[in-house]
Amino acid sequence: MCSHSPEPAGPSGVVRVVVLVKQVPAVTQVSVDEVTGNLLRAGVRSVMNPYDLFALEAALRLRDSEVARVTAVSMGPPKAREVLKYALALGVDDAVLLTDQAFAGSDTWATSAVLQAAVRRLGPEVILCGRQAIDGDTGQVPLELAVRLSVPCVTRVLAIEAVDRETVVVRRRVEGFEEVVESVVPAVLTVEEKSCTPRLPTLEGISVVGGRRPVVFGARELGLDPADVGSLGSPTRVVSVRPALPAGGGIILEGSPETQVRELVRRLNDAGCFAPHPGEA
Repeated sequence: MCSHSPEPAGPSGVVRVVVLVKQVPAVTQVSVDEVTGNLLRAGVRSVMNPYDLFALEAALRLRDSEVARVTAVSMGPPKAREVLKYALALGVDDAVLLTDQAFAGSDTWATSAVLQAAVRRLGPEVILCGRQAIDGDTGQVPLELAVRLSVPCVTRVLAIEAVDRETVVVRRRVEGFEEVVESVVPAVLTVEEKSCTPRLPTLEGISVVGGRRPVVFGARELGLDPADVGSLGSPTRVVSVRPALPAGGGIILEGSPETQVRELVRRLNDAGCFAPHPGEA
């Protein structure tokens, strides 16, 4: 465990940004433990959650403009260091790994409890998240984290237009339109996918990260009771997991358009899809 915490925020005008990143399986089909309902990750290559790459890019653009200091935070097993090293290679200032056997089996609510403790310790003005993780696909953690922190949550962010230590102004997508929203900080922001093009690490970035290690926080460092996190602190359980049923085969109607329409109407009528016309017996 590292003996020092990330550096404090710089001058008074520099905004502290935490970007949450997650390590996920690099495949869309994973095995599930039939007893616990947890994903079986052994032997499966892992990568950074693709949606988190957009949040990370948004954070790095703030850092590039010299208005922010960025800390990447990941919760997971020790091997989650890999995604944090990737974030360091891209240019984040600090990295924090939240790992403890007590965290194993956390559902979204227990996960948000761990993240809340870490965020309170780091004290950022802005918390950036991807829209969701591809392994769970719930999209619940950012909202639950905002609830636990009692701060606003702005979703579907396309761009951060302005930010300081009092407010943040973002452009977001909503129902086919875009709107500009101003929020007080601290605030949780979820960044929309394809809102930007995530950068790739440079050779210089990769070489610099070689000697850097993420700071590690466990339950004790975060002041968490093991009974409130992990499987013990999770109010939801995966009861069963089964593959989705394949879609049924379709029917191809041939002939002229008129013939196809008549045949379609006949089939629908035989299936009882049409209600009797008013007045008909």
